[in-house]
Amino acid sequence: MYRRAQTLAGRYAALHRGAFLINYFLGAIAVTCALLALMDRPREVRWIVTEVVILVLMLLNFSMNRRLDWRRLFIDWRFLAEEARQVRVLHAIGMVPPIARPIILQSTASPGNTWMDRCVRSWVRQIGPASGALVPTSWIALIRSKWIVGQADYHRDRAWKLEGAERMLHHLAYTCFVAAFLGAAGHLVLYLWPDFVLSRLLSDRNVWFTFLAAGMPAWGAACHASAVQGEFLRLIERSKDVVTRLQTARDEFDRFETETSIPVDELRAETLAIAQLMLDEVTDWHIVHQGPEFIPG
Repeated sequence: MYRRAQTLAGRYAALHRGAFLINYFLGAIAVTCALLALMDRPREVRWIVTEVVILVLMLLNFSMNRRLDWRRLFIDWRFLAEEARQVRVLHAIGMVPPIARPIILQSTASPGNTWMDRCVRSWVRQIGPASGALVPTSWIALIRSKWIVGQADYHRDRAWKLEGAERMLHHLAYTCFVAAFLGAAGHLVLYLWPDFVLSRLLSDRNVWFTFLAAGMPAWGAACHASAVQGEFLRLIERSKDVVTRLQTARDEFDRFETETSIPVDELRAETLAIAQLMLDEVTDWHIVHQGPEFIPG
């Protein structure tokens, strides 16, 4: 169950994210084609046809994302994958994942009424209870290796990658807006000081000033919209918070190992707290993606 859910979550995530990213940049390409049609008269028809094709692709992309609801499929399968991943560990110590708390996830007021919760619990009933003696030291080693260390490394890596992507997109957006400003400034120089030496040198570049002033804002907006719609900053902060809380949990598990008699009740409560932390991290995706609707570029 876990592998299938994880595979489908990744597939629908790529489709949903790709849909709005593609539309943002297709919109910028369409603007560029419209400008090139004005600048390149011998190939004007080609640029116009290209623009029409791009607009049709944008409409199809937008319609498919709305009709097939890739966003809902992505967040539902992602949630199921996380619950199934937790079952693989918690089942060995006779526990099940906690129920998701945010009511926003539920189809009714009952906190366990999502199809994902019902699917996981039916799976737990099917595989039955775990057998064998429960050894607290093995329990601690299992949680530390499978959850604390692995999840902390994953979130550190994710925060680093998202920071790089967010920084790159904003630098590209700034570059595009500066280029647009230079294009507008070139037009202004030609208009205010037509007899200036620099104006005479730049007069044959007037069409490129138009291209920069009209086309670069579209590319800058596409880069900025991709960073904002991707919720990079929110996810970076979330990952950093998860790493901090996992480190606190690791310190608590280290304390358990130093005690002569390991308190099983405290160990169980700390394990459920870690499970809830990772489940809340996934429900945050639900809350993020149940915000603004998908908007075409």
